[in-house]
Amino acid sequence: MLDAVGLGALMKFASHVERLHDRYSERVWGIICQDDVRCRLELMERTRRNMQTDHEEALKASQGD
Repeated sequence: MLDAVGLGALMKFASHVERLHDRYSERVWGIICQDDVRCRLELMERTRRNMQTDHEEALKASQGD
């Protein structure tokens, strides 16, 4: 969605969600869904911003050489 995460990481996350579902069944599906939404809205955006800041700082540092 934000091109911040590679396909491998997304597939690993999907596999993790499937394992949670297999282990706990529908009893905790609401919690799994909530965790997925929060991860996408909060963690991925924060990670993207941090990576963008790091990239911009690295570009500035390389231009100063």
